[in-house]
This record gives sequence, C-alpha cells and structure tokens, in this order.
Amino acid sequence: MQVQDVMTRRVRTLLPDDSLDFARNLFVWTGIRHAPVVENGELIGLITDRDLAWYMAREKVADASKVVVADAMRRGIQTAGPQDSLTEAAARMAEHKIGCLPITNKGSVIGIVTTSDVLAGEVRSTTMPSTSGPTVGDVMADDPITVRRDDRLLDAAAKMQQHRVRHLPVVDVEGRVIGMLSDRDVRQIVGDLRRSGGDAGRQIVSYHVEDAMSSPVITVTANTSLVDAAYKFADFEIGAVAVVTTGDQLVGIASYIDLLQGLAKAAS
Repeated sequence: MQVQDVMTRRVRTLLPDDSLDFARNLFVWTGIRHAPVVENGELIGLITDRDLAWYMAREKVADASKVVVADAMRRGIQTAGPQDSLTEAAARMAEHKIGCLPITNKGSVIGIVTTSDVLAGEVRSTTMPSTSGPTVGDVMADDPITVRRDDRLLDAAAKMQQHRVRHLPVVDVEGRVIGMLSDRDVRQIVGDLRRSGGDAGRQIVSYHVEDAMSSPVITVTANTSLVDAAYKFADFEIGAVAVVTTGDQLVGIASYIDLLQGLAKAAS
C-alpha cells in the first residue's frame, strides 16, 4: 500500500506571517491538529496544536495576535512522497516520533498523512494474523506515571511536562484505570475558558483531572496483538491506550509511537 492510498488530499495550510491567534482558531474551527506552513506555494515548515501551546507557554505569550506562525513552527521537517510505501512512512514517523507527514510533489504540499491514517492503512494491508505475532506487551512502557481524578488539573499538566509525557492514566485508590488525560484534553479546557471570556489562568486553578479526562477509557491487555491494538487506535483516533489486567489494574501504557515502531519492526 502507498501513502497516496490513505493520505488526506484537502490540506489546510498556514502562511509564516499568519498570527498564532489565527492558527489557534484554525485548529479549533476545523478540528485539525497539524498544519503545513507554505510560502510562495512551497513547504517551509509545520506547526501543530501542541507546538503552538508549548511555544505560548514557554515564551509567556500574552497576545497571540501579535506573534506569527514563523516563530513557533518547526523547520527541516520530515515529508513523504505520494508513492512511498506506507510501511516506509510508518517507520519514518516512528523513528522521528512525529504525528504526521506532509506529502509533497516538487516542493508543493499535495496531502498529509497522520498516525491514524498510517495505522488504519497498516492494519488493512498487514499479513500478520491478529492471533499471533508481536503483542502490546512487547512495546508498552511499564509502570506509567498516573494521576487521580481529584488531582488539580494544573498539577497534572506540570507532571506531564516534568516527565515529558503526553498521556496520564487516571486510576482510583485500588489502581484501576478509570480514565485517560492527554495534553490535548488540558489544552481543550484552557481554550474553552479563553473563549468564554475572563482570566483563563485564574479560572483553571479550580479545575481537576476529572473535568478534562476521557472516560470510559480505551484499554487493552498485554496479550493484545499489535494488529488488534492498531484497530483501536484507528477507530477511536487516540494517541495512547492503557494496558490493564482482566481486573482493570494498570500495568502499562502504549502510545501510537510504540505501535508504529512495533509494526515497522515486525514488517522488516
């Protein structure tokens, strides 16, 4: 299977001198998470909702209308061609730990492929039976960082930043998984507060993990095959799954990067 078989052809792009406020609104209005940055019709960079949020936090941006995309975008980004194999694209995304690849032809953006696209395509084209081969237990991270539902949301966000993770399983007092908190969930709350007016920074202090977490959470067991797990990632468009025992006790976490790396290794 080739990249062109799964890529999105209608790509929303930004200009380097567009404001971060415009970029943020584009992400909110359209539901996209990645936007190639073009100048004179050619790709010069990429900005994601995550890049935008981290830049604004790091630089303490007070007015996003006065900062441009060129300041926050990534340069020297990975790309793919429409006729590249999907397996090759998956390996590239796993190696560089990225969530998308702009698809280019002679420097112009003609499409974009995301991890959801790749995982769905890999599942459709795989020859690995779901009853054998590598399992989630082969790629998951053991002993993940967790939070409780009544933890303050700001404390959870600080824990994500401290440990450089994007997802935190939410567990009860007995270690059972009851939800999942992502950095995107946190940004959604902040965005909602900004749109409602007032001081978002002051308001978010009163929020707790349960106000932002996803629940019920998508889970798998360590014995779940990578193929079956990939179906869940593609169907639910999630970035990570909690790995649990039959009693919902947390034993690990697996991200889309873990799955891409495992599938690429199995295919090689």
